[in-house]
Amino acid sequence: MAEFCPFCMRPGSGKYCKYCGGEIAFRGKEFQLPVGTHLMGSKVPYLIGASIGQGGFGVTYAAMNCASGERVAIKEYFPIYWSDRSINGKDVLAKANCGAVYAAGRDKFLKEAETIQALKHLKSIVNVYDFFRANNTAYIVMEYLEGETLAQLVKRKERLTVEELWKMLRPLLEDINDMHVLDVVHRDIAPDNIMVMKDGSLKLMDFGSARSMQKNAHGMTMFMKPGFSPAEQCLGGGQQGPYTDVYSMAATIYYCLCGKIPAQATDRLSEITNGHADPLKRFRDVGVEIPAAVDTAIQRAMAVRSSARTQTMQDFCNQFYRDAVVYHDELAFLPFSAVPEKRVLEISWRGKRQPNASYFLFRRINDGKYRVISSGNQIRYCDRLPNAAKRVQYRLELQDANGTTVGSCESRPIDVEGWPAGKLLPKDLLLPILVAAAGILLAALIVALVGAF
Repeated sequence: MAEFCPFCMRPGSGKYCKYCGGEIAFRGKEFQLPVGTHLMGSKVPYLIGASIGQGGFGVTYAAMNCASGERVAIKEYFPIYWSDRSINGKDVLAKANCGAVYAAGRDKFLKEAETIQALKHLKSIVNVYDFFRANNTAYIVMEYLEGETLAQLVKRKERLTVEELWKMLRPLLEDINDMHVLDVVHRDIAPDNIMVMKDGSLKLMDFGSARSMQKNAHGMTMFMKPGFSPAEQCLGGGQQGPYTDVYSMAATIYYCLCGKIPAQATDRLSEITNGHADPLKRFRDVGVEIPAAVDTAIQRAMAVRSSARTQTMQDFCNQFYRDAVVYHDELAFLPFSAVPEKRVLEISWRGKRQPNASYFLFRRINDGKYRVISSGNQIRYCDRLPNAAKRVQYRLELQDANGTTVGSCESRPIDVEGWPAGKLLPKDLLLPILVAAAGILLAALIVALVGAF
C-alpha cells in the first residue's frame, strides 16, 4: 500500500507530510487501532489514520472513505475502564466482570449515532455518515471537522466580544431549538463540544449524553460538567428538558465573554437556599461591559431553579439578540413576528458607539431600490411586512455630524414567511393589553355605578 499521512490522510512519503507537517511514520498508542487498519463499514471500507481525540468511552481517528477518497472522522467505542485491546490489535474485549456494562454501553454508543443521524438536516450539528459493528465493538463515521473548539478559541483570545458571539451563534441556537422540537436534549453543551469551523460557523459535537425527552424524562442518568451543567442535571433525579440545554448554552456564552468558567450550579443552589448571595459573578464585577439586554438574557437563562429559567432555546435566542447590532459587514435582526414590535436598536459601528452620528436603516424593495424605514441616533425599528413577503434585505448607513456618509453595510437576504394566522400579537404584548382592557372595563363599571346612584 502507498504511504499516506495518518493525520490529513493525503498521499505522502518521507519523514513529514508536505501538506500538514504530520509524521508519516506515526503509529499511535498500543491500545489504539494500528494506523493503516481497514474497516468494512455498512457499505464502504475505511482506512484508519492517527487518533485525533480520546475520551473515557471512545477513541476518534482521522480516516478516509476508500470508495470516495473523502476524509472522515471515525469514533470507536472503547471504554478504557471496561475493555482491553486483544493481541491482534483490532478486537476490543470486555474486562473481567464487565461484560454486561460493556454491552450496554455499546448499545448506547450506537444509539448516539442514530440520534445524530436523525438531525442530519441541521447544519450546525455534526453529520453522521455511517455506523456499524466490527471487531467486537462499534464505530461511528462522521464528517471531519477542521477548526478549533470554542474552548481553544477563548483560550487563545482570552475572551470574545458580544459582537463576535452575535455573529456566529444564531444558526447554532436555532438548530438546537429545532433539535429540541424533535424531542432530543443534548445535555453536554460546553465550549469543548462546539467546533469553530474555518469559515466561522459552529458545529455541535459529542452526543454521547443526548436523550429523548419522550422517554424517562425524570430518570435520565446523571452527567455533570462543572460550571456548565445545571443543578437538575448535577443532582440527578430531576426532570430535564430544553431548559437544561438553555442553561449550558448560556453558561458557555458566559465563559466566552468572561474567559472564566461560571460558578458551579450546585454551589449556587446551596448558597441561595441558605439565604446567601448568588456566587455567580455579574459581568460588571469581572470588568466586562455588555448590553443590558444581553446581561438580562444570560441571567435568566442561568437561573438555578429550572422553573425560573428561560424555557426554550428560541426564547433565549430572541432575548439574546433583542438589541441588534451592526458588526463589520453584516446586520443582525430578530426573527420577524406576526406584528413586529417597535424596538430601539443599540447600534455600534466597528465595535464602537457613535452617539453623535446619524443612522439610516433602509429596507430593500422592488428593482433593487431601498426605502428608509428608520433614522436617528438610535434606530427605532418597526417594519410591517406584507403577507406576501418572503425575502427581505436591509442596508444601514452612518453619517457624521456634517451629514457625510462615512460607512454602510447590507444584511444578507433574510427568508421570512407570511404572518401566520392566529398569531397576531407577540406573547409579551398580550399581558399589557389584557391589563389595559381590564382597567377600561373596570372604569366603565365604576362610571355606570356612580351614574345609577
